[in-house]
Amino acid sequence: MADRIHALVLSERRLVQDVSHEIRSPLARLSFAIELAQNSEDRHGAFALVRKQINTLTGLATSLLQTTRASDGRAATDE
Repeated sequence: MADRIHALVLSERRLVQDVSHEIRSPLARLSFAIELAQNSEDRHGAFALVRKQINTLTGLATSLLQTTRASDGRAATDE
């Protein structure tokens, strides 16, 4: 039983590390896009990049929420 709990804790830590990494990438690209918008004439391209990264973050958050709900035994549509 203790081994199972230890494995679950390690699995949870790995998930948190993976999620953190996946979130940092689009955040870094958002920072770049803001700099681009401030210092470039291609503001349209910069804002398109911002929209794309917001969609990426939204998808990650949705996936994480669905995973959490599934592990709690709740349906993905529960609030």
